[in-house]
Amino acid sequence: MFKYLLPLVVAAWPALAQAEIEPSAPLTLKAALALAGGANAGLSAARHELGALDGAVRQAGLLPNPTLSVERVDTRRADGDRRETTLQLSQPLELGGKRAARVQAAERGRDGAAADLALREAE
Repeated sequence: MFKYLLPLVVAAWPALAQAEIEPSAPLTLKAALALAGGANAGLSAARHELGALDGAVRQAGLLPNPTLSVERVDTRRADGDRRETTLQLSQPLELGGKRAARVQAAERGRDGAAADLALREAE
């Protein structure tokens, strides 16, 4: 089977290579920049980092989650079983502008990533 398939692939190879080189429409500067930006791994990584830092800014602005803990004590004595269950719900309170400072720090990190992305796009 390979002896029939190989000549077909070798014969079709120049046609496939030529089809990829010649575009069907004229290439404009805007289209060329879009193609180059989409194929550049450094730009793609910078865009993904900027998206991740956007999520970090959003996360920094949220309140901390409450915690629920359960403690069960089982004491067995001669006079009978005694079981005690304790549920505890706690909510951390942030004082002194900690959340605002955390959000501001995350925004500064995002601004740095946006500047890095702009620099890479300009290059």
